[in-house]
Amino acid sequence: MNTSLVTLLEDSLLLLKPTLTLGISEFDLIALLKRPPYSLFDEDALRDPLMLFQTHFLVFHALYKLQIKWRESGEGRLDIHTTKILLRDDIQPQNIPLQNKDATQAQTHLAGLDPLASYYLNLDNLKGTSEADVAALLDDFWRQMAGQKLGVPNTKDRDKACDVLKLDKQNILTLNSLKAHYRKALLKVHPDRGGNVEEAQQVIQAYRVLLSSLKRV
Repeated sequence: MNTSLVTLLEDSLLLLKPTLTLGISEFDLIALLKRPPYSLFDEDALRDPLMLFQTHFLVFHALYKLQIKWRESGEGRLDIHTTKILLRDDIQPQNIPLQNKDATQAQTHLAGLDPLASYYLNLDNLKGTSEADVAALLDDFWRQMAGQKLGVPNTKDRDKACDVLKLDKQNILTLNSLKAHYRKALLKVHPDRGGNVEEAQQVIQAYRVLLSSLKRV
């Protein structure tokens, strides 16, 4: 499964943590993710009912994964509802038996407590088919959301993105290389590691540009 695209959404939501501590509706959150510097969702694509559902599902999928992450680290309890998504600083003791579990075990544990978490954490529910079909659907969905249906990024945008991620413009770009440089660049500038939000947004934007222009072999 092309998990790099889901990771891009998760990283963007991490940068919006201050917004989540204030509370925001799903509609307003998606609106934020549509605008620069994130630009994850295409306005035209969101007018299609199926695309709108897929957007909702993937946003909630990422939110429930963050719910686990923040609960494990003791950063707070993420309440997830369409009308309000809110990160609270209160964590009830009975809700923290996840710290000694790996990611899969944590998701399974949370799913047992929350039927909605069970639904959204399972990407197969995005389309009731095989994992390969879900991966293809995700790939098509994200490429449309990234605006690839309108054409790949121009050379200037691509070169700028390569500079941000410290990639050699002359080398053939591969998904593995892109992911490695993206993760390294994001770790350097992430607010949690002494960086700032603006630099992290630039890295995410560069990754989105190069991801949408990447040719499959």
